[in-house]
This record gives sequence, structure tokens and C-alpha cells, in this order.
Amino acid sequence: MARLFTNHAEQDFQSQAGKPPLQANFRNSLRTVGQHLEALLLQYSATLGDTVHTILDSIAHCRQRQRPNRSCPRVSRRPDDRFQPSKKNMSATPA
Repeated sequence: MARLFTNHAEQDFQSQAGKPPLQANFRNSLRTVGQHLEALLLQYSATLGDTVHTILDSIAHCRQRQRPNRSCPRVSRRPDDRFQPSKKNMSATPA
């Protein structure tokens, strides 16, 4: 559902010559649709159109440029120690 709203919002973005095209931020789209999901499912048809326009406006305001020809993939700098045992527990292991 979020992808449908994102695609609809991206149709209104105007591209500028010499710059990469704009695209909607998909993470923001997921958050926005999640916030309004209850309203979409429970409201009457008269107010449903207002909710859809609110979602589209919110998605259209958070946009970013595509980054073509990246020299390297994105890498997280956060240490990944969630699935590795700590060193304290390793030394206390009985033989």
C-alpha cells in the first residue's frame, strides 16, 4: 500500500535538467501510511478522500535525489555485536 502511494506521489515530481530525478523517501512513506492506516480502514467514504490526500501530501514533502553511479555500496559504521558472545563469557567457560 505504501508503494502505491509513493508511486502516485512521484508522478508529480518535476525533474530538472542535468540533475538526477527526485524520488520519495520510502521509509517516510511507510511511517506515514502506518500512521493513517486506521483512518483508512475505519472512516466513511466521505472522509476517506481527505485521508488519502493527507497521506499523499505528507509523502510528497519528503523527497530525495537518486544517487546514480555510486562508487561503493552503503556501509553501516555501527558495530555489530548483537549476535557475538561477549569476551567476558568466553573466558569464564569451564574446560
